[in-house]
Amino acid sequence: MKRLEANLEILKIIREYAKANPDLRFHQILWNLRIIDLKYQEDGIEDRYNEESTKTLADLQKRSDR
Repeated sequence: MKRLEANLEILKIIREYAKANPDLRFHQILWNLRIIDLKYQEDGIEDRYNEESTKTLADLQKRSDR
């Protein structure tokens, strides 16, 4: 899967979740889907800035049992 395809699939999941939970703010949606989260390690907070979209999508799909 290419990066663009993964990005579009992530957006689809976010859209579906937002429609199902209309009272949530955008940041809450990202937090609830665990797209963003705090992962404490010995050397500080994990930085996922360089994580590939395909990995983000795979993790998101695992968590949402898609």
